[in-house]
Amino acid sequence: MVATSLSGLAKLKPNQPHPECCVQKGFNWDEVILYAPHSQWSDSPVAEFWNGPVVRVMPRFETAFKGQLNPD
Repeated sequence: MVATSLSGLAKLKPNQPHPECCVQKGFNWDEVILYAPHSQWSDSPVAEFWNGPVVRVMPRFETAFKGQLNPD
């Protein structure tokens, strides 16, 4: 259910980052998604980072996360 909702959200938001992997048999697997602080689901926020598999993207995710903690 969550994977289906995330996939639909990605299709509706062309400016949203799209994962480079992880769709198997129509389901999204092993992804990490980061939203800006104070994002509201009711607003259908755009992700700041979205990719996977987790083990391969952790350095880029950590950079994006630290950017949220210390915005320029």
